[in-house]
Amino acid sequence: MAAPAAEVEMGGGEALLEEGAGGSGARRGGRRKPLGWKCMPFIIATETFEKVGSVGVAANLTVYLVNRYNIGRLAAANITNIFYGTLNFAPLLGAFISDAYLGRFRTLAYGSFFSLLGMLGLTLSASVPALKPPDCSQTAQLGGHCNSPSTLQLSVLYISLAFLTIGGGAIRPCSLPFGVDQFDMTDEKSRKGLNSYYNWYYGTTTAALVFSMTILIYIQNSISWPIGFGIPTFFMLFSIIILFMGTRRYVHVPPEGSIFTGIAQVLVASFKKRRLKLPHPDNINQQELLLFSPPIGGHRIFRLPLTSQFRCLNKGAIVRDGDINDDGSARNSWELCSIQQIEEALLYPYP
Repeated sequence: MAAPAAEVEMGGGEALLEEGAGGSGARRGGRRKPLGWKCMPFIIATETFEKVGSVGVAANLTVYLVNRYNIGRLAAANITNIFYGTLNFAPLLGAFISDAYLGRFRTLAYGSFFSLLGMLGLTLSASVPALKPPDCSQTAQLGGHCNSPSTLQLSVLYISLAFLTIGGGAIRPCSLPFGVDQFDMTDEKSRKGLNSYYNWYYGTTTAALVFSMTILIYIQNSISWPIGFGIPTFFMLFSIIILFMGTRRYVHVPPEGSIFTGIAQVLVASFKKRRLKLPHPDNINQQELLLFSPPIGGHRIFRLPLTSQFRCLNKGAIVRDGDINDDGSARNSWELCSIQQIEEALLYPYP
């Protein structure tokens, strides 16, 4: 499934970028050029409609479970809390899978399909009589005389919520950085466009939250649950179509390994060399010249300077005989890490 790769020059380093389907994006000297704002409607729409769906479901989920699924208030609150918790934790796993295996575009695409399946399942649970318990009056609810949902009905509900969680976990960590990938950071005009992208991204996300928390909830409570769930389902389907319409325009940064793997390599390498002494311990600039610092590759643009924070980690970049291959790369990433890896490991946990 992986498309051929084309290199894009990015400042001091080079990033391997997958060609989009058909490979008809703008090029410069045979290399794909990020198209910036021409890609933004597709990316922003995906995140916006995902927010409409997940928030529109989660914000009113307890009411739906109590009024339409005849689930007790305590049990409904527990289900909602579990859904919220897993939905907020899932992006960590989604980010790991994206960075290590799939890349951002594929993770976004799979996440969008899972979100669509989850919304479709909830819409069916609200529309098809066989997938929900019989309606029950408030008096019967208070008296505990309502029919409980069957195993099939609960299965449809839980599977739908699980799909929504998987979809949200895949879309949320990838949509913003995938948009950033579409800007050429070596171009002044493109950098200004990136600032505008952030404004539009968060602005449309906020608008989606307001719509979900007001109009969508009003429709669900006062008009119709099937319509209230059907609207975000349609939006999600529309966003998938929009996302794939822009396939030929995108720059795809291939997975370069998870940040968690990089952090682990820094910790292991520095631990293995804990008995070694750092060169020039009182002069960080001289020390930097003697530690492992290969040319920057991948999507990285800026070289991070060596710092004196957690100097024990700097030992992981001490070069011993046999640590480096003939091409200048580390022979074993678990025994020798670069200055860039060390500083990134310090940045990620403490942004």
